[in-house]
Amino acid sequence: MTAATDKQYSRDPPDREDDGVCFHCGEPVPEGVNLSVCIDGTARPMCCPGCRAVAQTILDYGLEGFYQYRAGPSLKPETPP
Repeated sequence: MTAATDKQYSRDPPDREDDGVCFHCGEPVPEGVNLSVCIDGTARPMCCPGCRAVAQTILDYGLEGFYQYRAGPSLKPETPP
């Protein structure tokens, strides 16, 4: 990991949005989970390491527009019966 990546995983950045909802998927952030990714200069809460990894990958590939233009959290597939 590079120093820049480590900064993006910072646990206490100066600007932090924390409304208890994962910025990537919209699920509630479980109590005691303190994961975030710095998006547009603000640490955005993540509910799990998977969402953190996907969000960081989106940023690493220069696709931050995904978050700027989405209308809300991504839809989730239904669980098969």
